[in-house]
Amino acid sequence: MYEYPKNDKPSGNLTLGQLDWFIRFFLLVCISTVVSVSYELWREIQQGTFIFWQHFFSVLMPLILAFGVIASLWWGRELVKNQLLPRIPQAGLAGWQDLKLLKVDEFLYLVELRVTSLLALTNAVFMDRIKALIFARAYSDKRYQGKLISNRIDRLVKPNVSLPGVTSLSSQLKQVAENAAAMPTTLWFDRPQQLADVTVAGQATICFNLMQYICRVYKDSPENYPPAVKKLWDELNQDWERLNINPYDLLEELMPEEKLLRL
Repeated sequence: MYEYPKNDKPSGNLTLGQLDWFIRFFLLVCISTVVSVSYELWREIQQGTFIFWQHFFSVLMPLILAFGVIASLWWGRELVKNQLLPRIPQAGLAGWQDLKLLKVDEFLYLVELRVTSLLALTNAVFMDRIKALIFARAYSDKRYQGKLISNRIDRLVKPNVSLPGVTSLSSQLKQVAENAAAMPTTLWFDRPQQLADVTVAGQATICFNLMQYICRVYKDSPENYPPAVKKLWDELNQDWERLNINPYDLLEELMPEEKLLRL
């Protein structure tokens, strides 16, 4: 569920309208600065006392910075006036009459609410819906009936299944599976270790699920399996042993140059 952001901070008294007047005043100050500095620069050039390197930081740099501030503030005000306000439904530019009464803290809170809700919608609702559609399409396709194995990331958190001649889940591998299962549905990783844990959990889970599938189809006597199935079983069992001893063993074999964190 989306956690509604709390707004328990003390609210200031500065409104958007007051901020707009402050920006106007600051623009006036910057324009006055440009005029004053430009006049001093012109006078020194006329008198022949202007030296570029000597006056660069005292005259030219303040002039450039003032121009930059004026351009930025002017562009920002024009953006709000010509691009954002006209998009307010039904109100348009007239919506500023209400918005200018809004306090800056309240405005920032509304922006935070909008951004976090969009992220929650993208990471949770849309992603879960996409996964549900994929599962529904795959399991409803008759071509795949009896051929699908669910490989859920939390499968090894509580396996509750014992396989013949197969080592029980080690505490190290279970910890990796729990770390992977605890990771929320998202579009990116916050830490490099998350990718390693999810990959290892996927390796171990598909290994375990395939062995369970073989037992379900060919029963619990590996010595009586068909040669091809017996070969696959032995390879899976070998990988399972390696993962229980060192969960990152297979991943380190695939990516020897990467330094993975150990539990």
